[in-house]
Amino acid sequence: MKAVIVAILLAALGAGVYFATRPAEIPELVFTDSDGHEVTLSDIRGDTDGVLIVILIAKDPLSKFSAGILNEIYPGKSDILSFVGLVFGDNRAAGDLQAALNIPFPCYGIRDSRDPTLWNKFLEKVGFAHGMKNAIYGGTIVLVDGNNKVLFKLEQDEVKQLSEKLSDEGF
Repeated sequence: MKAVIVAILLAALGAGVYFATRPAEIPELVFTDSDGHEVTLSDIRGDTDGVLIVILIAKDPLSKFSAGILNEIYPGKSDILSFVGLVFGDNRAAGDLQAALNIPFPCYGIRDSRDPTLWNKFLEKVGFAHGMKNAIYGGTIVLVDGNNKVLFKLEQDEVKQLSEKLSDEGF
């Protein structure tokens, strides 16, 4: 009888560990480009192995810092990874921030998303609990694979580890 109870407890523990450590999957985000065309996360990914997403907020020092890190690694990684900036604001704000920070990859305004509920689902997967809602820091970097599974998320001071984390993931 004790052996059966131990086996059940071990199975439950194993299932708990599996569900707690499996990668989160984000939704297929859909944006509108400056010409009004739909752009999906799959479109952004193209033939690459994943997408590095950076969350950007105008006049935010962490956003500027993360954009600088991505600008540095972009030339050496853009053949195997896609890059995209998601800007709190509309596409005009995204274009202004992209120009101001010399960002070489596309940036889209979250307000111009075709389906804002997808953004909420994204926040549920990669954000942090903030009272009754999920929130996300400006400058947060998220790497997702070809199936939109989150391989890692770096926020605040962690963004300095980007090169190391990419290496750990084989990029």
